[in-house]
Amino acid sequence: MVGPSIFDKNRLAGTAIPSPSMSEDNSDYDPDDPDCQLSGADLKKSKLMAARQVVLKLQAPDRFIWVVQETLREFHEAIINRGIADYLETYGYSQTLAAFSQEANVSNHDDKKLNGILEKKWTSVLRLQKKCADLEAKLLEAEKEINIGAPTREKRQPSEWIPRPPERFALTGHRSPITRVVFHPVYSVWDYESGEFERTLKGHTDAVQDIVFDKAGKILISCSADLTIKIWEFGGMYECMKTLKGHDHNISSVAILPSADLILSASRDHTIKMWEVASGYCTFTFREHSDWVRMVRIHPDGVMFASASNDQAVIVWSMGTKGARHVLRGHDHVVECVEWAPTGALPLVGANGDAAAVIVSGSRDKTIRFWDAAAGVPLFTLIGHDNWVRGLRFHPRGKFVLSVADDKSMRVWDVSEKRCSKTIDAHSHFVTAIDFHHNSPYVLTSSVDMSCKKCYEQKQYKIGLKCAKSILTIPQYSEHGETLAMKGLILNCMGKREEAMDHVKRGIRSDLKSHVCWHVYGLVHRSEKKYDEAIAAYKMALKFDSSNLQILRDLSLLQIQMRDLEGYKKCRYELLRLRPSQRMSWIGYATAYHLVGNYDYALNIINDYLNNNEPSTPLDAERSELILYQNMIRDEIDKELEMLDSLSSSYPRASLPRHLALLKAQGDDLRKRMHSWITNGLRKGIPSLFKSLIPFYSSPDKSAMIESLLLEYVKRVEEKGYMNGCLDADDSLHYESPTTVVWLYALVAQHYDRLRLIGPALKYIERALSHTPTLIELLMIKAKIHKHSGDEQLAARILDEAQSLDTADRYINSKAAKYLLRAGRLEDAEKMCAKFTRMRRKGERLQENVKASVSLTDMQCMWYETEVAKANRILGNYGEALKMCHQVEQHFVGIYEDQFDFHTYCLRKSTLCAYVRLLRLEDKIRDHEFYYKAAKMAIKIYLRIVDRPGDIWPEKATGDDKLSAAELKKLKRKANKEKAREAEKDKGKKEEKKKDKEKENGIDDVPIGKVLLMLQSLLGAHSIDPDHPLLHTAKIQFLLHYKTVSLNGTVAEIAKEAMDILFPSGIDPIRLNEMVKTQFKDSFPHRLAVYECSILIDPSSVSSVKSAIARSFDEKLVNRTLPMLTKLKDAVDYGRMGEWKNEEKDELVKMCHSLFRESTSFGGGSTPPTSNSEEEHHHSFE
Repeated sequence: MVGPSIFDKNRLAGTAIPSPSMSEDNSDYDPDDPDCQLSGADLKKSKLMAARQVVLKLQAPDRFIWVVQETLREFHEAIINRGIADYLETYGYSQTLAAFSQEANVSNHDDKKLNGILEKKWTSVLRLQKKCADLEAKLLEAEKEINIGAPTREKRQPSEWIPRPPERFALTGHRSPITRVVFHPVYSVWDYESGEFERTLKGHTDAVQDIVFDKAGKILISCSADLTIKIWEFGGMYECMKTLKGHDHNISSVAILPSADLILSASRDHTIKMWEVASGYCTFTFREHSDWVRMVRIHPDGVMFASASNDQAVIVWSMGTKGARHVLRGHDHVVECVEWAPTGALPLVGANGDAAAVIVSGSRDKTIRFWDAAAGVPLFTLIGHDNWVRGLRFHPRGKFVLSVADDKSMRVWDVSEKRCSKTIDAHSHFVTAIDFHHNSPYVLTSSVDMSCKKCYEQKQYKIGLKCAKSILTIPQYSEHGETLAMKGLILNCMGKREEAMDHVKRGIRSDLKSHVCWHVYGLVHRSEKKYDEAIAAYKMALKFDSSNLQILRDLSLLQIQMRDLEGYKKCRYELLRLRPSQRMSWIGYATAYHLVGNYDYALNIINDYLNNNEPSTPLDAERSELILYQNMIRDEIDKELEMLDSLSSSYPRASLPRHLALLKAQGDDLRKRMHSWITNGLRKGIPSLFKSLIPFYSSPDKSAMIESLLLEYVKRVEEKGYMNGCLDADDSLHYESPTTVVWLYALVAQHYDRLRLIGPALKYIERALSHTPTLIELLMIKAKIHKHSGDEQLAARILDEAQSLDTADRYINSKAAKYLLRAGRLEDAEKMCAKFTRMRRKGERLQENVKASVSLTDMQCMWYETEVAKANRILGNYGEALKMCHQVEQHFVGIYEDQFDFHTYCLRKSTLCAYVRLLRLEDKIRDHEFYYKAAKMAIKIYLRIVDRPGDIWPEKATGDDKLSAAELKKLKRKANKEKAREAEKDKGKKEEKKKDKEKENGIDDVPIGKVLLMLQSLLGAHSIDPDHPLLHTAKIQFLLHYKTVSLNGTVAEIAKEAMDILFPSGIDPIRLNEMVKTQFKDSFPHRLAVYECSILIDPSSVSSVKSAIARSFDEKLVNRTLPMLTKLKDAVDYGRMGEWKNEEKDELVKMCHSLFRESTSFGGGSTPPTSNSEEEHHHSFE
């Protein structure tokens, strides 16, 4: 027996294998002889030779196997040890190498064939593991197919080809969901053998819904949502040969007859049209479906075709009779697709005979149904999909039918077995279409494409960037313009503005004629609110694709936003021309003409649309909106009294026609209408009656007419008593109720309050209150009168009393808070508002102690913010006042920007009246009362910061009193040095910026630039009111400044033209001041302006100005009102009337008090006057 001991395990590589007994064949062997040493590849040969010798000696097969195993084991151990030694030597582990070589008996002989053997063996192990995993997966798949009865790989014939995962290629490049895929009969647009993109055909302006080749593959027919069908020449220049138009809505499917002379198209307009290829004319229209026709497919012999529709029916049509042969119903939802079974499938489903025909349909009810088209009966149903079935395709030999659905899968159905043979997870999203190559084992599927554009629209920016990167990494597409532009758009949405603009510009440089690049360029500018540049980019995009609906829509939105009405009209015309069947196209075009002032044309457009489109329901809200819009246009054309009177007679309870007629009436007719309007309102007890009369107070004659009517009513009632008087002079049979008299006294009080006759106003309101002391409206009128008299404290107390009578009335609550703010009681006003403001939620708990002002700011309650700003300004809290003013300004900025969203919404919802009113409001949004108040207040505060900084930042104790004189001096010196250093830096920067700006504007001298800006402002004020007293003061200030500068050249010519308009009588300030003094000698505001200008011209004229002001109180002057006297006092405090002593100021207050005894500003009312020795709270003199 030969045992393991015959091998010396201590002798490894480089050592011969001894035999059990040495023969003559190896008698010359000497282990210590270097010539007998073996290495590398000779080692394997020597071992095999030794093994053969052993076998020859033993003559035993089993012992031969044992010897070979032991020999190979020793051989691999030698290689592994040498590989480890090589690894240690390569990476510099010298000490470890020495120890390992000694222990493993590894020689230092360098065998280059074994270099890196350790890494090679490791990678080979990984490859083997992967191969094993792949083989196990294939084995598992084969077992599964055998279990369910599918054909195995060994016996599969061309008739049994079915798809196997994974996919061979994933073809990317589209930027929207793919709606249809087909194989070319001869070759491919996408090369399915290499997976590479070959060509793009451009021409449609909206989503392409279906494509089909003719039998020879020479023409391609496509249909689109842009309502067109295009016929493309295929194989040569790839040009569009014909464009077919005729459908009124989205074209969803197209098919071509085997003879290639006729085309069938299905549309959302419920019709199927037949087109002649040669002429491009529509030869027939099939009308049987009652809803959107989703798909049309022609029988292989061309004698009939089938259609699927949203009406849940499949209709089989005859090409000969051009009528419906069978209407197949059975689906419970929209039928998405139909397919004709090939000849090989007919025997498998039991349809035999020459006329046999089978249709397969897929529906949103998740089922696939087989129909006998000849008999018009259902055959069987396949159930298995978990979502809408979107596409069907038969195997060319007919044994299988393949389906795709929104459950992201593709299923293979065995027609004869009537069951699903295989399910493949085809895509990561909805699968939309499928096609089977007619003679090659390839299946093509498409999905909702998650590419750049779709990811941008769905805000999946990271995925979009990955899609763009995958395209741009392809060498031939590294500078693909449209992909670069889309990547830039996504980056812009992620906030990377500079990088985004760089990518978009690169895209434009790469493809200057791409409408996509220019469109994206406009979108980026629009996001930065650079609307002019965005409009220019959109127009460039339209040069290369003039029929692109999306670009036209975006351009129209920006044009109406910027009020480019002529451009908007042209853009709406293009949209109407491209989409004449859409309602939005018509009403958008009508509003364009309405806004440019062409009312007749706008009415004609609306009439044409209404006449050609019958209402869908008896109560059609959209149609009602259009009729209201027509009336709005007619109302703007003409408001004749006769029309208003006819409306009043037709609708006697409607007050609006009568009030509009009242505004247009004149003379005796006005008095008659006024009498009817006032008496009707008094008898009904309408609290807001006086509001409707306010427009008449702009005319002294009309306000006098109102006063004579009211005093006549009072006389009639008081002469005959409450129960015997009547407001009508010729009616002695009817008497007025006591409530009528109460409202009459309230109306008279409001009338006198409007004229600022405080005494009569208080007299009549007290009469009304003596009758009904708890009537809230009367208390509000009384508070208003006291407010106008100057006693804000008493007015606030009266409103507080009124609010206590009805604590659930938000309006009274708001009024009370407003009056408290006018009285300077900010904390009380905050508490009053807190009664109706909600508490904020923090998590699941309500936050307590939240200020009402926070909620009011969130609700954009601008009356509160303006009143708080005014109160803080009076109290000297200028920072808080500015904060409130800027909050109001932000509200208006948001309101102006928000209109952008309504340009599309209002047209879509047909709310045209509200839309036009919105546009006109936005045109004058900055004229709103709240914006005007906030802006005016902020300007005054900023001017005060410049003129009197000590009022804004008074000196406060900062702990300096604790420092010694030396320390304080050192601290101030250090602070002054730092300020000087910073000022020097800022000065240099400002000078550089000014020089750059002046060079850009062409103005080299700063004073010259200021002169032109001043003239521009003066011209604007002059165009509004050339006789305003504030304008006179500004003119004098300009003339005094004008003397200090010298103008030359073009600037001097421009200034002279402006000054000729402003100063026709010359530019002498003294003469101009005297002219205004003489011209407006009876106007108190003009006198104040003249006095202020006298001090500006001659500061030594203060004493004469003081005397002139004192004389103004003895004369009868116009507009010597409480606000003007308050402004006089503020001007004195501000220093605009020169320097006044405290005694002189007190004397001025006494003179003002003699005219307005209830004003708290002059020592009257319910609060004592403020002494001049105390801290002054300044208003601003206007």
